[in-house]
Formats: sequence, structure tokens, C-alpha cells
Amino acid sequence: MLAERKNCHHISTGVMIRNLINSPDADQSEMIKSIKQITERGNLIDDSLIVTLLKEEMKKHPYANGFLIDGCPRTQAQLDIFERDIDKCDKVLYLHLGKEAMHQRMIERAAIEHRTDDNEFAMVNRLNIFQKQTLPVIEYLQKNYDSTFMQVDTSEDKEVVAEKIAKQFETVGVKRKLDVSSDDVPPPLRPRFVYD
Repeated sequence: MLAERKNCHHISTGVMIRNLINSPDADQSEMIKSIKQITERGNLIDDSLIVTLLKEEMKKHPYANGFLIDGCPRTQAQLDIFERDIDKCDKVLYLHLGKEAMHQRMIERAAIEHRTDDNEFAMVNRLNIFQKQTLPVIEYLQKNYDSTFMQVDTSEDKEVVAEKIAKQFETVGVKRKLDVSSDDVPPPLRPRFVYD
């Protein structure tokens, strides 16, 4: 919804990884088999690999009016690689939810979507990884992206949360559009937002 309002391209790293795992040639790729095992345990994909996959996905949309990146960075190394290989973000949006509510939403999602990575072990592991690896990144982003960091409490109904997010982004604009003037040179990949 936010991507549509802001006319930018939304990339969810979770969806990107699940599409890779469910691709027709997934059984022939040792890398994809390894990624599937990692996600089923609730662990994070290698930092450089996730940023490389994200960059490749962004290159598929050279005319995008910016990007809404969902699910990256989750570690400090991911952020460092992202900023080195792609760019710094214009805005950072942190969707906050308490640990218990987060776990409950994972359980509800598991009952609906029947994903292989939504088993109890993986859920607990993901919550622990979030506490140990992702929260420090959020604190870093809040400190270093102070004027562009936004936090929204997502414990309320979807409609209320959507309205809060929309209000946060009313004044957001794109600093730089993608340069697609040359087919020989990949366009600069300017992420518009990080959304976690």
C-alpha cells in the first residue's frame, strides 16, 4: 500500500527468498537447498548473499521511482554491505511490535500460510536473532539516521497502522531518480526507504 501511494517498487526480502526456494530449478541448486535449510531453522541468510540478491532484484526495475525495501538490513554487516554496494537510504521506517505480540502474529501466520519456516523452533530462533542482531541495528539507524528515522507502533488494527504510516510519509520525496540513460551501465540503485 505504501509503495503504491509513493509510486515506488516494493521488495520484500522474505518473499524474494521464498520465491527462490520455490523456483522450478530449486532442487538442482545446492545454494538454494542450503538457503531453504537455513530459513527452515529460522536463521538469517548470509549477509553478502542477501544484499547481492536484493541488488539483482533492484536491477530488474531500472525505471522504478525508488524502492521500498522490506526486511533488510537485519544485521550490522547487512547494513554495511548495503550502504557500500547499493547506497544509503533516504528514509528508515521501523515497524515496532512487542516480542509477545510478534510471536503471536507468527503463530497466526503459520496457521494460515503453512510455511515451512513457521515452525515453533524457527519462530523462537527468529525472535532471539531479532533481539541479538536486529535491535542493535535499529538503535544504530535511529541514532545515525535521526532526521529520517521513523517508528510506528504496529500493535493496533491494520487500518490504524496504515494511516499512521501514511502520515509519516506525507512529506517524503525522492532525492535522486534512477539514471537509466545508458544500457551499458547499471543504474544507481537508490533505495527510497528501509522498512523493517
